[in-house]
Amino acid sequence: PDIHLDSIRDNLAIHRPGYSFLADPDNKLQNAFRALSKLAFSKKGGFSFEKNTGKDKMRRYLSKCDAFVRLLYASIHMTSGMPARGEELRVIRWADTVAVQRNVFIYKG
Repeated sequence: PDIHLDSIRDNLAIHRPGYSFLADPDNKLQNAFRALSKLAFSKKGGFSFEKNTGKDKMRRYLSKCDAFVRLLYASIHMTSGMPARGEELRVIRWADTVAVQRNVFIYKG
């Protein structure tokens, strides 16, 4: 999908289960996961299971994701003021639930 990150908006006033910037119809991202996963697992995307190279690419991708999450946690810990307690930092929520509000927001696209 042709997505411009600067056009994505998040309504911080909406607190209903399942809501996030991903579910907001104005952002047109409801089907983005399906389109991106189809592309990723195609021959063009490189994660195809038809060749062993796809498995290697997936392992490298997951390794990079793991490194990114570690850096993300470190940056949140160092820049958020007071050090976070383990439970506060352990869970990243991008969508509201019945009991808890999301803790990932989009600010200024």
